[in-house]
Amino acid sequence: MKKISDEINEKISTIDILINNAGVFKSSQALTKEGIDIRIVVNYYAPYLLTNHVIHKLRVNPEARIINLSSDAQSSVSLELLQGKIKVSDQEAYAQSKLAILMWSFYLSKQESDISVVALNPGSLLNTNMVREAYGKFWSSADKGADIIYDLALTKHAKDIDGKYYDNDKGEFGPAHPDAYSDGLINELVNVTASMV
Repeated sequence: MKKISDEINEKISTIDILINNAGVFKSSQALTKEGIDIRIVVNYYAPYLLTNHVIHKLRVNPEARIINLSSDAQSSVSLELLQGKIKVSDQEAYAQSKLAILMWSFYLSKQESDISVVALNPGSLLNTNMVREAYGKFWSSADKGADIIYDLALTKHAKDIDGKYYDNDKGEFGPAHPDAYSDGLINELVNVTASMV
């Protein structure tokens, strides 16, 4: 992640829109060499690290925004899982990673008042390699997810979407998992994350 962020910082003076869309569900390597679940690393820690390494490039743009891809699959985040102290199923690790990025999105929105931050469920079981490998079936075209990312990235009403969660299964902004609204749980998440990275 440091190599990517160093390259961005060296070559790009400002960032208008940062879309954190990396994601993994199944992997032949379930854990990193440090013993952290790969879904937590790719789906949560990587966007956290990249964003924090380039955030100064967004701060200089009054219309900057960050779109973090979450999911309809959301499960209460275990601090022990974040630290690699326990193992859970692929589905559970994925759901926790997606709630973690959503909770951090809400936190980031409050910390960075000049940057619009939105968390997004692009749609359930879209026709992507990740979904086909995990479930062997899909419900909707991948275009459904791509279209909403495009729309949120380019809407002129950046402040109207700041600090919100868009559920593309419902086609509207709406409520996320209840944990996403708990300042106590969010602070615990952020503190453990900072200690891990």
